[in-house]
Amino acid sequence: MVRQFDALGFAPWMRIALSSTQVLAALLVLVPVASLTAAVLLLLIDAGTLIAQFLLVRGGYVHLALFALPLLALISLQSGRFDKKLAQLEE
Repeated sequence: MVRQFDALGFAPWMRIALSSTQVLAALLVLVPVASLTAAVLLLLIDAGTLIAQFLLVRGGYVHLALFALPLLALISLQSGRFDKKLAQLEE
């Protein structure tokens, strides 16, 4: 993983910042109020990683697509809850 960041030309602090953001978002997925935002954040990080690996590193992107599937399911579930809460507030 360190070699991939070096190959992409990212500074060492970028690896730490990205990893910290992923851990924080993964923990926030467990909090019902923040899970939708955290899932979207993780999906954006996953999409960026997929693009970087596809265009620059050339390989190992199947696991990234599999990581995105549960996030998409969570976003779908949570957006339904959000719509229900919004409808309750409008009443």
